[in-house]
Amino acid sequence: KVQCKNGIWRNPDGPHLNFLWDWARDEGADWIISQDCDQRPNLYLKQQAREIMENTDKDYIMPVQIFLWKKTQYFPHMSRHNGYGDYMHGMWAHRTNTNLRVVDNMPHYYFTMDGKTMFDFEEDDCEYVDPPACYMHCGWQSDDEVIRMVKYYRESGLIPNMNHPLHMNGKPYSIEPWMVEE
Repeated sequence: KVQCKNGIWRNPDGPHLNFLWDWARDEGADWIISQDCDQRPNLYLKQQAREIMENTDKDYIMPVQIFLWKKTQYFPHMSRHNGYGDYMHGMWAHRTNTNLRVVDNMPHYYFTMDGKTMFDFEEDDCEYVDPPACYMHCGWQSDDEVIRMVKYYRESGLIPNMNHPLHMNGKPYSIEPWMVEE
């Protein structure tokens, strides 16, 4: 653990993820799925994940990522290029033989192969997964959770200028029918 500003403790992402990835590799996993505790695959990605993994020759699976506001809306500004274009993809799973690693760069982290240089995912190495399959960032489920998260990021110093999601992410829109978890 590392101590942030104002005495708040946090597990650094790099050692934590690298430990888990090493463990999965040692256990013989063929793929590693990585997502934050507030990210979940939607129904379609759950149903198609193994088929996608078995039928690709790519090393990285990059589904569309949808940023939800509560349970009935999403932020196009975060989920689409410039808020209007194609949906944005994010790294969700990778083969264990890629030697992908994580380096902390608080408040976030970056992927690396050599432990120093940020890894740039080459289009040729990625399996892009489009809707209806996606994974959803569900970090803002209630007003109380939003207040808690904004306070945590500000007081810890991780994101000192953290704002309320409605002030930084644009107007939320109603979720589309395929953006369902179950």
